[in-house]
Amino acid sequence: MKRTLEALQLTARRWHRCASNSVFSGLVPKQASSASQPATNSISAAAAGPARLKPGPFPQETLAPKPKFDLQAQRNVLLVVVGGLGVTVATQSAALDAGWDAVLEKYGELFPGRSRSSCQAGAAPLAQPTPDPRSIGVGLGPHFIANAAAKAAPAVVNIAVPTNGLPYSSRPSGSGFILTSDGVIATNAHVVADALAKQVSRPGPPRPIMVALQDGRVFEGRVLSHDSISDLAIVKIDSDQALPTVKLGSSQQLRVGEWVIALGSPLHLQNSVTAGIISCVDRKAVELGLASARTDYIQTDAAVNSGNSGGPLINLDGEVVGISSMKALSADGVSFAIPVDTAKDVMEQLLRLGRVVRPYIGIKMLQLNASNAAQLRKRDPAFPNVSSGILVPHVAMGSPAEKAGLRPGDVIVEVAGSKEITTSSLIRQLGQHVGKSLEVAVMRPGDQRAVLSVTASEVSQ
Repeated sequence: MKRTLEALQLTARRWHRCASNSVFSGLVPKQASSASQPATNSISAAAAGPARLKPGPFPQETLAPKPKFDLQAQRNVLLVVVGGLGVTVATQSAALDAGWDAVLEKYGELFPGRSRSSCQAGAAPLAQPTPDPRSIGVGLGPHFIANAAAKAAPAVVNIAVPTNGLPYSSRPSGSGFILTSDGVIATNAHVVADALAKQVSRPGPPRPIMVALQDGRVFEGRVLSHDSISDLAIVKIDSDQALPTVKLGSSQQLRVGEWVIALGSPLHLQNSVTAGIISCVDRKAVELGLASARTDYIQTDAAVNSGNSGGPLINLDGEVVGISSMKALSADGVSFAIPVDTAKDVMEQLLRLGRVVRPYIGIKMLQLNASNAAQLRKRDPAFPNVSSGILVPHVAMGSPAEKAGLRPGDVIVEVAGSKEITTSSLIRQLGQHVGKSLEVAVMRPGDQRAVLSVTASEVSQ
């Protein structure tokens, strides 16, 4: 900024020596009544009072208004843009040529690609950088949270389990969201645990639960199916009218620092909205002390409390990217959600089969990337020359994997013809082929390749 002001000050001094009808656009000059009249509008004349000048770093005598101001006489306009500061100078081109050359010579780096000829009247304006199309229209306005929440909020429900056998004597126990217009709702299994426990203790028809929508309508719902391991459940309500639904997004492309919004009914407060960012996209279940859980979690600092469970975690497009599930009791801003991609697989099986089929082949798995693969190869020169895949450090005796020929140290590089594999995708593929053979390609020490046929069995639950 200091250098910018020095450049403008030098230009102003050059301008001051120009023809008397030159004027700096920052002035609001007071035109004289006639050419012969004394210069009563001079700053030095006490009767005229102070001249009205635009605040700036220039000496007052430099910015003194000139008599006979004639806007039509100003022929050329130079636009100087320095560091976001725009100042317009109107004057005769011949009078400013020398001054402009001096500015360019001393401060040329402030005006890249500029010359005196490029600044003449009618010359092409400064070239503007082409904006990144991905950033067009994505500015965050004052309602960016509200706009996103408004897309999903009508389909967010409050779920309550009746007490004392009275249908409307219930306590709020959690949240959920409507998947289909005919009333299929997703929530956490622990939200409807009381209804499930009563059904187990007293066999008979499914115990009803109360489902309240944002618009005030209340429906009696029932649990269709649930999965305690993934902590997901499907609830169904019946309505004569089509119900609002959410749009399911994808959790695969989520990034740390991305905005997310949690909707639900925390602490018995229905229709609540909180916002935050994603703190981690793949928090391992073992890090949370959940040995039985078989999924990673999205960690967020969006406020999630008792009652938020089962509610949607959405992105700024209003799409569900996770299902709020739990929070750290000893800390604020540490909450966890089930990734929606994981939930899709579970919910599809719950709707189709009424249960989740989990495969077993008897191996431990380690996801490889370029960094840890290179480190392993440095430790053991015989390690396969791979940059991705799944390392098999252990094979259980008598397991389907051992029967198929898998060995400790094998690296799975291809499954069913697909070379882009992760531990999640492998489990998904195996789950779709329980009782059926699945072709798996592995790399072995010494870069030996083998193709095996693995048949997974179902885990007993």
